[in-house]
Amino acid sequence: MDKKYLVASFTPPQIPLAPGSPAARKAVLKGEADGYELSRRFREWEWNCEKTAQRDKTDYSAFLDRLSVFLTRSEGENAVLSPLSVFHALTAAVDLTAGDTQKEILSVLGFRDAAGANAAFDILYRVNYAQGYAEVRPSALLCFDESVILDREKMLEIASSLHTKVCRGSFSDGDYRKAISDWLKDAAGATLPKQGALPEGGKDTKLEVLTGLCFRDKWKREFDRRKTVRGSFRTPEGNAQAHYMKAACWLDVCLAESYTAVPVGFDGGGSMWFVLPKEGLSPEELLRAGFFSAFCKDLQNPVERDVHMAIPRFEAVSEIDMLENLRALGIQKLFTDASETPFTKADGNSIKIDSVRHGAGIRIDEQGCEASAYTIMHGVLCGGLPTTPPRLDFVLNRPFLFVLTGKGKLPLFVGVVNRPQA
Repeated sequence: MDKKYLVASFTPPQIPLAPGSPAARKAVLKGEADGYELSRRFREWEWNCEKTAQRDKTDYSAFLDRLSVFLTRSEGENAVLSPLSVFHALTAAVDLTAGDTQKEILSVLGFRDAAGANAAFDILYRVNYAQGYAEVRPSALLCFDESVILDREKMLEIASSLHTKVCRGSFSDGDYRKAISDWLKDAAGATLPKQGALPEGGKDTKLEVLTGLCFRDKWKREFDRRKTVRGSFRTPEGNAQAHYMKAACWLDVCLAESYTAVPVGFDGGGSMWFVLPKEGLSPEELLRAGFFSAFCKDLQNPVERDVHMAIPRFEAVSEIDMLENLRALGIQKLFTDASETPFTKADGNSIKIDSVRHGAGIRIDEQGCEASAYTIMHGVLCGGLPTTPPRLDFVLNRPFLFVLTGKGKLPLFVGVVNRPQA
């Protein structure tokens, strides 16, 4: 974002170079760093992330179950969304609002006050932000029109607590629009199509809240491409062909009455959980039954199994209009002329949100995973617009769920796969 538009900013955390990464090897070869010291600093950073994550006592299961409504309407297609990106955007809305408007948003998030939501997001940001083995970049941008009177002290506070940038300019100015668009392309990553995601600017636009999330990491144990085979996958309409990546290893898995969940770990410390509903139960039905509330508890009691897995390569892209569903979840005033935004006003009026869009994309293959997401809120003026565990054969040959976890308690991405990549 061009400095001429910036009102408030923040400094991203400094991540030590990951031992063995290209940047670390280059620094050691040039004599700019000592290999042992690099390793010590990185392990210390990982330990601090783990201790920070343990401070988060938040139960996100109710929030995740509320969000699952966006996945249950996939109508036989693949679907994906980023809970972290949506949480980031709604927490920004919490900080911009007051009164009953704020209380409604907090209720959906599952917090009593703004301080609790901010503290939880701060932990999620710090433990997930990564460079080196993995790249995980959560980011946010609050964009205001030049006609909006800002409480600058509050904007500085928001920039710090939400790790975001705050900017101000004319939405009728093409350069300002381009700067916002360029930020979104970088924040959400190049793998996710964003054509049409950013509304056209104009005199009625007063606010845009944008969050982005970019994820790239390799599997801790890459799948051998020579073992990948073509096989049948049962879609909602009938059988289709998929490429199955195969591996065998001992893992701690979740064996529940209604599903089986198996994790595949990443170099950077996160995991992707592949969730296969019991026979006769669709992923959408599992979600409607309150899957995340059960899954978050089941994760505490895994069992060890000798897992022989066959996982299809897949990719999924979703673009969702969230406004009406957020209304149904209980956020009302933010979208009406009763919206209360005391820290941002224009012509004496508060700002209401008139559209909420979310986009997410994910792709996995034998090497690893790449995923990205954005959330955009568009605002206008109110009054205007065992010892020998048994073998587990885990074959994802019918529709399934996935949950991509980072180092924090809130998943980075979740989704439904009804049609893998052929």
